Amino acid sequence: MTTRKQNRTYLLGGAAGIAVLSALPVQAMAQEEQDTATVADVVVTATRNARLLKDVPIAVDVATGEKLEQLTILDVKDVQQLSPGLEMSNRDGRSNTASLRGIVFDPDSGTQPSVDVYMNEAPVDPQLMFAAMYDLSQIEVLRGPQGILRGRTAPGGAITMMTRRPDLAEVEGYFQATATDQEAYNLQGGVSIPLVEDRLGLRLAFVEDRNAVNYVHNVTRDDSSEGEAKSFRVSLLAKPTEYLTVNLSYQHLETEQRQYLQVIGSGADLPAGALPEMGLVRNGPIAGVEDRIAVSDGPSSFGRDVDLLTFSVDWQMASGTLSLAGAKTDAFLNQRLDFDSGNAVPGYDEHQAVLSPTDSKAIELRYASELAGPFNFQFGAGYSSHKQDPAVVLQRTDYLISGFGDGAGGVASTFPHYTISPVNVYIETPNDVASKSAFISGVYDVTDRLQVNAGIRYAFYNLYQQSMLTVNAGGLVVMDAFPTLPADDARRSVGATTGGASVVYRFNDDISGYVSYGRSFRPGVAAVGNTAPLEDRLVVTKDETSNAVELGVKGTLFDRRWSFTANAFYQVFDDYIGRTPGMIRMASGRNGVIDSVLKVNYNADAIVKGFETTIWGKPTPDWDVSVSASYSDAKYDGAQIPCNAVDGSGNIIVPVGQQATFCDADGKMGDQSPFQLSANTEYRFQPIGTVEPFVRALAQYATGFDSDIIDYSYDDFTNVSLYLGLRGEAGWELSVFAKNLFDEAVVRSASDSIHAKQTNVLNPDYSFSAGPSLVSGYRNVVVNPPREIGVSLRLRF
Repeated sequence: MTTRKQNRTYLLGGAAGIAVLSALPVQAMAQEEQDTATVADVVVTATRNARLLKDVPIAVDVATGEKLEQLTILDVKDVQQLSPGLEMSNRDGRSNTASLRGIVFDPDSGTQPSVDVYMNEAPVDPQLMFAAMYDLSQIEVLRGPQGILRGRTAPGGAITMMTRRPDLAEVEGYFQATATDQEAYNLQGGVSIPLVEDRLGLRLAFVEDRNAVNYVHNVTRDDSSEGEAKSFRVSLLAKPTEYLTVNLSYQHLETEQRQYLQVIGSGADLPAGALPEMGLVRNGPIAGVEDRIAVSDGPSSFGRDVDLLTFSVDWQMASGTLSLAGAKTDAFLNQRLDFDSGNAVPGYDEHQAVLSPTDSKAIELRYASELAGPFNFQFGAGYSSHKQDPAVVLQRTDYLISGFGDGAGGVASTFPHYTISPVNVYIETPNDVASKSAFISGVYDVTDRLQVNAGIRYAFYNLYQQSMLTVNAGGLVVMDAFPTLPADDARRSVGATTGGASVVYRFNDDISGYVSYGRSFRPGVAAVGNTAPLEDRLVVTKDETSNAVELGVKGTLFDRRWSFTANAFYQVFDDYIGRTPGMIRMASGRNGVIDSVLKVNYNADAIVKGFETTIWGKPTPDWDVSVSASYSDAKYDGAQIPCNAVDGSGNIIVPVGQQATFCDADGKMGDQSPFQLSANTEYRFQPIGTVEPFVRALAQYATGFDSDIIDYSYDDFTNVSLYLGLRGEAGWELSVFAKNLFDEAVVRSASDSIHAKQTNVLNPDYSFSAGPSLVSGYRNVVVNPPREIGVSLRLRF
């Protein structure tokens, strides 16, 4: 801890010292820089070729690398502050999720993401890549179904991240140091070195980051959440001829973190433990949202070790460009957590360990024409695979015995004192999902104002998802490498056709409108790791399809000093693949006796509709403003989904004849605020001598709502960050910032219920029936970070 505080002190002192540079002679600020055009000039690759943002017929949010550095956005998940409607989170250290337009996704469902992530145009696993962000040239958030130009057919959208490429002409780079009062720091930088002028260049980049993760203190263990990430990247850019370009990037990432789950609630007096102990004990203090505490007995640790290689080769031909691009990921994830997050059993560590090796590959060959006439086209083919061979889960799944049955319906209760029947579960989950695809698309300029785009993609999937279950009860192996899925469910093959079309009309040189259609597909998934025999609809989902239409307008105003986009969308899902937000009580014997508690996947029809708009502008040459808003109404349409039903006494029940209770659902698909807004601005003051002062602000707002999925009412959320700083023409910038300036503490997501552990009655025939529950009095929540005051120094050379 001492070393860490010393590092922070050195960083703060060194960063502040740069103010001395204000006395040095530097060139006057260039008027051209102050008068730079707005985002109308931003170039994006949303259509897999470089086009101005205003000319792309889809909704796209763009964050340049410079903008990310200016706002000290050091975590990929914080990009959501610039893109309303995008929600990114990591509740437990492992489960990185990204959702757009209210289309939620749980990575533990096993299906493909609803929002795909690409690094240098190659698909990557967000579970592995969201841990560190540095030396990026641009991030693009593509909204709506993807399935023509991208490698996978995500229904919600895609996030593309582009790393900075080497400069072939000169040595250039940057260094950025950031430190905060939350005992966090981030060091990152990059440098380009021309090896052969205009032919071969090298870029080296790195990051070292330490932070408080979710800012939670575990009062039971007297330990706090903490994370550390280290990564480096080596990139090569080669242009051996005028027509051939080769890009190669290798990145290594290591992370270690503790992340305890925050709880809120009154807590409870609970049984002290197994017999013969007597009495009750308190499982923790009263916890409010602002207390940011955890109460679990066991440690929670998460580690990643990831190697990512991306490459691209572009051959410029007489009438087009032939491109080969791909990626390879080798990773290992090591997770350990305590499932008894509410400490419903004091002194008990219900530990789970997950060891997950991952081997992913992707490659795509495409040709894009560059014809002089009104028609151009692209076509290509690709292959990708994602393999875990196998993931291993070690899980403690004990029976908490609170009574003994007499076989005639009577119970000799030991409650509130109980004994533990030790059960350990070992699960191997070999998973292999591979796909082959081919596509073709074209664009035709009917007139100088009217353009038509259309494309189609066919993908064929081979899926293998299985789990081998071994159960050890009291030292006796009662199940040994038992396959939980029948062979026909574990191995499946399916093909699907997706595509889309758009019509763009330019009303004049500054304003255009478009209407687009898109179709997405996700193959059904087989649930792995189940510890009870369940019916097909609780184990294997159907394939998901969706059809979407979007109507939009884009343009510039007032001599291109203002830019705007606005769009409305409507998307219909058939058999949307969802996952229950919490554990569902199961009665595998259909006898009304609850014998397992699981999260399960399901299919449900749904409708998503809404609008999005963004306005960028320069009220004066020294003042930049950007405001974005998103409204999404994502709801189930006459669905039936697994749920927990209660009787008149508040006890959870499963009707006789069923393995789970199913509830009618017409509410929200997920717990996302329907209306969100984001705004950022920068004002540059008149230079003081040779130094330019500035002020920046970043604001995020989300309306509160009553959850349709869980019994919880979310409050309005407002997050304002303020930045004050100085910059010099020599390439340095010093800023002091306060994130979450007003120290708001608001629940952003919550578990479905108060955390509880089920006890069991042991019958004379050694079967179990349900006993009373141990109710912790706590609920798991995710709360936005507290106020964080820091300083950041950036040097460019």
